[in-house]
Amino acid sequence: MGDISKISLEELNNFDNKSELISNMDIEYFDCKWCTIDNLEKNLKYISLTNPYIVNTGLSTGEGIHWVVVIKNNNNIGLIDPLGHENNRDNNNILNNLIDKYNLNLKIATFQIQKDTSVLCGYFAIYICHIIKNNNFNSIDEIFYHIKNIFGSYPDIVDVYKIYKWFKFYLNKEGKLNGGLSVINKIKNFLKRGYRDNFPPQSYNLLKTIGQMELHNVRIGRKPVNNIINKLVNLTKQKNNTVQYNNFFHLYLIFQVGSRKSFIIEKNENINIEPYKPDNKEAIVNINKKNNITLNKLINLTLNRVGKDRFFKYRATTNNCQTFVYDLIYTYLKSNIPHNIIKFIKQDTKDLLPQYINSTANIATDTKSLLNIILGKGII
Repeated sequence: MGDISKISLEELNNFDNKSELISNMDIEYFDCKWCTIDNLEKNLKYISLTNPYIVNTGLSTGEGIHWVVVIKNNNNIGLIDPLGHENNRDNNNILNNLIDKYNLNLKIATFQIQKDTSVLCGYFAIYICHIIKNNNFNSIDEIFYHIKNIFGSYPDIVDVYKIYKWFKFYLNKEGKLNGGLSVINKIKNFLKRGYRDNFPPQSYNLLKTIGQMELHNVRIGRKPVNNIINKLVNLTKQKNNTVQYNNFFHLYLIFQVGSRKSFIIEKNENINIEPYKPDNKEAIVNINKKNNITLNKLINLTLNRVGKDRFFKYRATTNNCQTFVYDLIYTYLKSNIPHNIIKFIKQDTKDLLPQYINSTANIATDTKSLLNIILGKGII
């Protein structure tokens, strides 16, 4: 694992106790699967010896608490808790009820690899996930034995060093994760799914900074589009006048966080989060209801409700910017959306956009999204 003496004890202790907490986005960037404990049941069929899940002991309606690794082999469920088998895990009754309901056999690893004061549960979970995926284990016990051989039975500074050394490649100068998935794997995932199912670097890094902040002064912005869809429409020579420039609008959510600095979140070929810049062509409607919710929670609740396809995948007439904004506002207002806001958001693009332009626009946005991945950019 290299020479631990080349890294100061202070550096390792800071990594162990002060590192940025792992989020679900980090887990996805490292090509691992995850869910919250209350969503474990519907994901059981996907979990196996080769497809471990990183499970948060918090509920999908709240903030994250602690990351553990879950594996499954026939009727056996394996659980690796970095804090050890004696850790008093939150919402453990949900797991126990699941075990009873499906008559499963629960096996919990007896070793502890994370100190009680450490914040590295997510880092350990990602590392363990990659070990499992890159080896051909025949049983849960074999996985437990292999992990225990790497870390031992009790946590120490050498375990921290092993994790630090593995993650160091992915940390920026501030010690924050840049996202671990290689460009090649991101391209493979894009080609497999047909869309980018995570945040581009620019948005990802901004989320790491403002994601835990509470939202204020939430508004919806709308302005005439000036993108490839309109250019394609303008190239057509239709005899009727059913498609016009002013018929098409781009929508986005405007919000303030922290010291009241404003940002937007929008959906183009990718999900984009950036500082807000007023535009004299835009129209704005205020959301006159306060909801004590962070940006991360707004995104996670929406993503859990609508699914990855609808959240990340762009389609000109269905999964477009207005669908994205509607889904976010539906979460923010707890499904009670006033009629004037619905009218401001909704636009029947199926009637406005000819089918051949719809298909061409989808190809164009998919291509641009793939180019962003290859170039490592959030925007191009």
